[in-house]
Amino acid sequence: LVAKIGFDISNSLFVKHTDRLNFVIYGQTPTFYSLGINEAGNYAIPFYPDLKTQIPGGYNYYRIGALGKIVQLDKKPELFKKTFSSITSTFVDFYFYEPSEEVFYGGKKDNEFVPKPQWSQIMYMKSNASFWDRLYFLSILNKFQSNSVYDINYLPYERLKEDTIFRNDNFLEKYIGSFYQKTYRKENLNVQLLYSDKDKYNTVELISNMLNGNGIVVGDLSYIDQKNKTCIVNENATKEFSKTSTSIAAFFGCKLEKRETDVYDILVELGDLQNTWEVE
Repeated sequence: LVAKIGFDISNSLFVKHTDRLNFVIYGQTPTFYSLGINEAGNYAIPFYPDLKTQIPGGYNYYRIGALGKIVQLDKKPELFKKTFSSITSTFVDFYFYEPSEEVFYGGKKDNEFVPKPQWSQIMYMKSNASFWDRLYFLSILNKFQSNSVYDINYLPYERLKEDTIFRNDNFLEKYIGSFYQKTYRKENLNVQLLYSDKDKYNTVELISNMLNGNGIVVGDLSYIDQKNKTCIVNENATKEFSKTSTSIAAFFGCKLEKRETDVYDILVELGDLQNTWEVE
């Protein structure tokens, strides 16, 4: 029992420090929070349920208010992470939700007040956060007042017949830099993305945008005639792996290997990410 507790704590946020805590609380008004731990700026973005966005993994476009039902039907809670990471062009590591097939409805509300996350949501909603991670969340949230969080209510969209479609590209253009992690910017490593399916270029761009949105510099996207089944993060490291490469590998579930990387610091062979993160 002591060994298990020690292992859980060593893999929790208490030990694995991060510059910025990105998470989503999914409910009637799904909300993305980005709190600066070692960074300036605390942000909250409410998403109204009727807004449509692509769900990575080949699901096409769905209303954000229907995402919870898709998660329940397909038993894939990681879709919360993928969808909101795609929307915000950053790494959304944690999600909190009620396990229900309820579909939420509602349009945009002007000047909507975004409440501070409640301790009951952090402790009792279903989540990919461990018990120790939840305690860390509470310790961080206790330091923040509601008025210290900047609400982002600008959500770029386009109208297609009866649908309101979220514009990821416009959002990234306006808010790039807001969710940067200082550690990645300080390491300043160049990344090359290698893909093997020319039909999945939009997916490659999505992953590139997410890395750039975190402050990781993507210098090139290149096609290779080599179909790896798994994603591999290669770094030209003589000693320990960098925080940049370990974070990329951890977030996407890739293998981490040392090898020559030519003119780039890190090579990411996307492999099956081209399917599991597929967008049109």
